Amino acid sequence: MTPFQEAEMDIFSLKRETNDILSSVKKGPFSLAIIEKSAKKLADLGDGAVPFVLKYLEKEKDPAAIKKVAYLIELLNDHAYAAMLHTLLVSSKYQSISRKVKVELLATLKSYDESSFQEYFSHLFGGSDKTYLLWIKRVLEDFDSREYRTISLLEEFLGHGNKKISLIKEIRLLFKEKAVPFLAILADSDNQEVSSEALRELGTIRHEKAIKSLKSILNSSWQKEVILGAEKALRRLSFSGIDVNNVSPPLTPLPDLSQSRAFISPIDGMGNINLCIAVKSKGKRMETLCLVINDEVGILDVYGSKKMKEIDFQTMVEEISEETVFIEGEIDYAIALLNHALYQNNSRAIYLPPEFHYRKALLTGHLNPEAFLPQFQLSQLKKIKKNKILLGRSAELLDSDDFSHWVITIPRSFDYAEKMNALQQGSNKLFEMKEKRLIDDFCQEIISPMKAVLRSRLFLMADFLMKTNRGEELTLLTLATALNMGERSKINITTIPFLRKLAQESIAHCIEAIEEGFDLRDFSEELDDLDE
Repeated sequence: MTPFQEAEMDIFSLKRETNDILSSVKKGPFSLAIIEKSAKKLADLGDGAVPFVLKYLEKEKDPAAIKKVAYLIELLNDHAYAAMLHTLLVSSKYQSISRKVKVELLATLKSYDESSFQEYFSHLFGGSDKTYLLWIKRVLEDFDSREYRTISLLEEFLGHGNKKISLIKEIRLLFKEKAVPFLAILADSDNQEVSSEALRELGTIRHEKAIKSLKSILNSSWQKEVILGAEKALRRLSFSGIDVNNVSPPLTPLPDLSQSRAFISPIDGMGNINLCIAVKSKGKRMETLCLVINDEVGILDVYGSKKMKEIDFQTMVEEISEETVFIEGEIDYAIALLNHALYQNNSRAIYLPPEFHYRKALLTGHLNPEAFLPQFQLSQLKKIKKNKILLGRSAELLDSDDFSHWVITIPRSFDYAEKMNALQQGSNKLFEMKEKRLIDDFCQEIISPMKAVLRSRLFLMADFLMKTNRGEELTLLTLATALNMGERSKINITTIPFLRKLAQESIAHCIEAIEEGFDLRDFSEELDDLDE
């Protein structure tokens, strides 16, 4: 047999195996386990199977079969298949494929590439709201079973500059009670325009689901406007002849946190904390809510899962622990930090990440925006402040793992890094004197304006060290540093060992970043735009 014949045989074999997999998916029951098994088999065939999958999708007319294959492509998480979807959606060769099928494939492509979704949607449908509803229907059918799709849809409605307000009524008209879980999340969001419209529409759905959702919002929301809107929606249902009093809230019981776990990182030099809360659900599954919060801004990022295996949760914790200290702590402490972050979001009118609204039900009844202030014994604080030995040892803090991420990296820090690098590369004559002057300048120009913020972060650090049993000595050194940075302190900040070492390490960090090709000054205009 010639090499050409062998290659031809391989192609026929590949085609047959691919078609066998797709055929078994079509004929078999629609379960995640079966689709995952088929996805693994298809992945083992490599990218050579892609043309045959494309051919199958071009010819297949059964919507149920296409839906199964679309899920299979999602599970593959292979960008060769994303490229194939691009081809199917835009090539003139495949114009015969129905619009309904293309919506299905477009929803699958969205799981691969968020950025191109709107571009392809506009190309295919001209931005038509009516056709957009076909995609929304696809998401609502998979509500919770494909979490990222629901979250992606929430981002469309709750993201900055949203233009989807008019669609909320359309969703209610077309999907009625099926839309209640999605509308309930929009209704209890911090986007007042979206929330008001969603509450209004929930008040027109004459179904027990809508009543329970509205009563659940009344029991758990901390937003006055939302509570008033939910009361108004219930009155509207009552006026239409529905006996709302016979429906007991909430749809699900309040979460039992007795079997919960919470992991917390120390605050870093920029004010960020990692939090992860997990609550045991059915079997060996856990529902998780993980966040990155900032002491000044509030919640920055949210991720999690409603059905995470315990072993996967443990793996996630271990992976985070490789990057930073991540300690198991009390659930009440974690919730207090989260409520402080919510307080910051509210007080600064900064929108919460849309995914938070999807996952916050995990802590229903426990969330209430409130400032968090660490508590220490006043008599102990006075002794610590007077202890000059502790202050003299304060630089030791930056040698501990808990302070490993304490650096100040703002664009101006890179200017000092450039100057320090020039000093190190130049003559050694008077180097120590010039280095000392550079550190003094850094302390005066960069650290001094941040003194109150850094002091607050040190108190949060001391509280973390105390509550997670990280060591009494570290806690005392941290408190000594913070107490001597007060407004009434007569100590010059350039003489505090902790701050001098913080300046040195910040400059060293920026020098290393420049050597690796990263310079924050290159992004200073974008950062200014964000501040505005």
